[in-house]
Amino acid sequence: MIHDQIVLFEDSHAHSLLFRPLTYTRSFAELLVGCYSGLERILAFAHPESPIVLHVRPELVPIVKKRYPFVRVNELLQAKRTIFINARLLLTEHLFNQFLSSDDSLVRWDDQPEEILGFNIVGLIPKGIMHRIMSGEAVTNDDVKLTERALPKAKLFTSVWNMVNSNPVVIQSDVKRIVSQGLRLFQRNIHSNPHVDGTELKNIHVAEGVIFPRRTCLDASEGPIVIEENVKFEPNTTILGPVVIRSGSLIKAGTKIHPGVTIGPVSKIGGEVENSIIQGYSNKQHDGYLGHSFIGEWCNLGAGTNTSDLRNDYSNVKVTVEGQEFETKSLFVGLLMGDHSKSAIGTQFNTGTVCGVSSNIFCSGFPPNWIPNFSWCGPNGLEKYRADKALEVAKIVMARRGKTISEEEEALLRSLS
Repeated sequence: MIHDQIVLFEDSHAHSLLFRPLTYTRSFAELLVGCYSGLERILAFAHPESPIVLHVRPELVPIVKKRYPFVRVNELLQAKRTIFINARLLLTEHLFNQFLSSDDSLVRWDDQPEEILGFNIVGLIPKGIMHRIMSGEAVTNDDVKLTERALPKAKLFTSVWNMVNSNPVVIQSDVKRIVSQGLRLFQRNIHSNPHVDGTELKNIHVAEGVIFPRRTCLDASEGPIVIEENVKFEPNTTILGPVVIRSGSLIKAGTKIHPGVTIGPVSKIGGEVENSIIQGYSNKQHDGYLGHSFIGEWCNLGAGTNTSDLRNDYSNVKVTVEGQEFETKSLFVGLLMGDHSKSAIGTQFNTGTVCGVSSNIFCSGFPPNWIPNFSWCGPNGLEKYRADKALEVAKIVMARRGKTISEEEEALLRSLS
């Protein structure tokens, strides 16, 4: 029997509309924030011999299994101890060690209602919790009856816009942890590159082989800059940390990247980007402003696409998802876009716009603030985008990156149409 297994579980909040449209096509643990996803963080902290279990909604099981064959999905083993950790938790090594050393349930206490951060079970797992994990049902506070211990400073993400607005601090926290352990992200001296104007060089972490063309400005005076392997730069780019650019991305000529930006792998970026997260494999390579936004995978923002992230009256932004309106309690919310969606040239997105999966936006004026999955948003308003045509486009787009759509991905997309 194994000693420990670790379960990243989704509670009812993680299953809610507050994380759509990004969680239509992925589990919460796959969402990128700061330098990593939640799954990547747990893999960094856990012992290599401790099995990792992802608890996800039933419809996501096939696709998550396909993406991560090295983890178990909704499948529990018999273990001496099972450590359950809320997938919405910003996990730090300090918190992880507290889970390892505790037999209590750990609860966040602050101005929000108490919420379970995690708990340990020694021996047999109660039938109620076992059923919820195996079936993909959300875990609730009522399932946990252990002695509670408070962790007042622990951070649980509460919405997509909360993740975006937290991104600058999370980037700094991620980098600080690695550097404090004496492990620089990358070993490279950029002093030797005559084309780079860099400030606070100790805060700039660049993978070997990254080449900077003329007039590249890396300003890490307000936060670290992390550039992974195989990132390519064109001339006259400016990056103001904290910023993370993950492997295989292209930064186009004249790009201005402001603080709080995480660019996922194999993306193409141009124009102006501020305090935003791009999950990966997406294009925003032309002029135009993207601010306080979260963009999924396989998206394309056409030339001149702009997002508003601040209302003219400086009031808090409201967001609508599936017809339900949410008070964000934030001045800044831009565009929240699901996978495989596209905008035409000159598209103007209003503050707090939510665009679902596989939608095509080419209307004049501002599109609606809520654009459902598989929408054809043109001069005649919202129409249904045919699933077969949308999937045909998705296959072409993915092939351009050397990827093919799996049967599991196609089945999930069809279920959303």
